[in-house]
Amino acid sequence: HTIKLALSFCMMLTAAVAGAQTTNDYLRAAEDFFSKGDYFSAARYYERVLTGKVDTVGVHFNPYVVQRSTGKPKIPTGSSRNQIVYKVAESYRLLNNPVKSEPYYQEATTFGPDYPLARYHYAKSLKSNSKFDEAEKEFNQFISETTDEQAKADAQKELQNLAFINSQMKKRDLKYYT
Repeated sequence: HTIKLALSFCMMLTAAVAGAQTTNDYLRAAEDFFSKGDYFSAARYYERVLTGKVDTVGVHFNPYVVQRSTGKPKIPTGSSRNQIVYKVAESYRLLNNPVKSEPYYQEATTFGPDYPLARYHYAKSLKSNSKFDEAEKEFNQFISETTDEQAKADAQKELQNLAFINSQMKKRDLKYYT
């Protein structure tokens, strides 16, 4: 009876390690794609790591191989999760996809000083998505928090751009141009 119990425990442990290994493989692939500039693939793999979704395409049942656990895969938490969220946001930003990058940058703004440009890029995403009032608020907050003078100057230019956009949006003859 003890042997069966020990064998069952070993099989469950192996299955859990196999599931964790798959997550690590996805993360390793995402990092590799990101470093090579393939931001689309990197974003897809980072998102798989965050959601815990694992592809099973091409996986066939083999009775002689220990099968991977069907339980929930290990989803990163803490600082590693923060880094993955930021990398997803960066991937979508570098793909010029502000719609996809916005929610990830929004989450990254809560990570503290480890990601100092997260709020700046979040504000730029908001601006690109025509959320001008929210973007202005985020740029102002970024300017008050940052110590990077170049980034502060860039954010102030963005605020000037937003002021120009708002002045143009208030023109009466706007309807003739849209």
